[in-house]
Amino acid sequence: QTLNAQMLHSTYRVPWWLACRLKPRAQQQLLVRLSSRANAEQPARLMAVHVMHGLGNRLRALASALSFAAETQRELVIIWPRDQHVDASFESLFSLVRGGESDTKPTEVGGESIRGQDWLVVEYDTSDPIPWPLEPLISSDPTWNSVAAFNYMEVDGHNANKGAVIGALDHISSVYVKTAFVLNPANASLTSWTPDCERLRAQLRLRAPLQRRVNKLELQGLRDMVGVHVRNLDMQHDIKSLDAEHEYGKESTAEMLMWRRKASYSNFAAEMHRIIADASGTKFYVASDTPEILARLKESFPRRILSIRRMCTTRSAACLEEAVVDLFALAKTKRLLGSNWSSFTEAAARLGRISSDNVRLAGVHF
Repeated sequence: QTLNAQMLHSTYRVPWWLACRLKPRAQQQLLVRLSSRANAEQPARLMAVHVMHGLGNRLRALASALSFAAETQRELVIIWPRDQHVDASFESLFSLVRGGESDTKPTEVGGESIRGQDWLVVEYDTSDPIPWPLEPLISSDPTWNSVAAFNYMEVDGHNANKGAVIGALDHISSVYVKTAFVLNPANASLTSWTPDCERLRAQLRLRAPLQRRVNKLELQGLRDMVGVHVRNLDMQHDIKSLDAEHEYGKESTAEMLMWRRKASYSNFAAEMHRIIADASGTKFYVASDTPEILARLKESFPRRILSIRRMCTTRSAACLEEAVVDLFALAKTKRLLGSNWSSFTEAAARLGRISSDNVRLAGVHF
């Protein structure tokens, strides 16, 4: 318990679990930001978003939380678990500086400059989770009593609810939301697709070595290509240690499998042939969780496909570095052929400026 952690707890009622797990630089930044917000009429306020599931789900939840925090004037803390879905730290994938280290102009979102601010991130592994319900934490730290807590991960039980409505919280200083989904505030204007995406694009940057890989792909004409994301791997081979029906529910698991089967080589190849028939010079950037499909597409479309050399498709840190390069590369393309029920396809659309008219999904549009 450092002095900064003690001040966060005693002055601004930040729960110990959060205050103590922030790194010293993040503790200091949070103190400065909370103190600058506090005034006689409005106490300083905090939002902790506990992002869950895979990379795309986490970025969806983060985008929504960015808007909610900004619109309700709260400082945002990201809780980032290292687990079987994402076994990589936030800072191994993304710059810790919001807006990126090399920006020459202040990054502004909604009139507020975030230049030089770090992401405030608490990372933990599965041996040290936040329990649900929160009673074990409340018993040791009553500060949690003043936190409005919402859990959208229904697998946790105990009234966790994906559709939980977040009502007016003007009288509450801190909010905790555990989610892989867009938030559901009573005031719908607090989070919606366009501002959520604008905030995510403006603030989230890849770690410099990974960004350099995307830059090299841009030099090969990436922005003039059609992006292709093939999400085909079945649940048994995706996360081998995961009980999918327990995690997602029996009906959702069955629907997910159905859509992955529709994200087949034949469906994508037919649509790519159709596009070439309309525009003979078309080239594609292809990302896939199934190396065999990527190989078949390269064979079927010689000299038309750009891709990175994926060494693995698991959820390890090394594999996820490759995955985020694919994700940010897809976001640079002009159109997107994607996989339905894939948060990775959704994340590429969020990070890019790809309109809904230019996103086509296997099994839905072709």
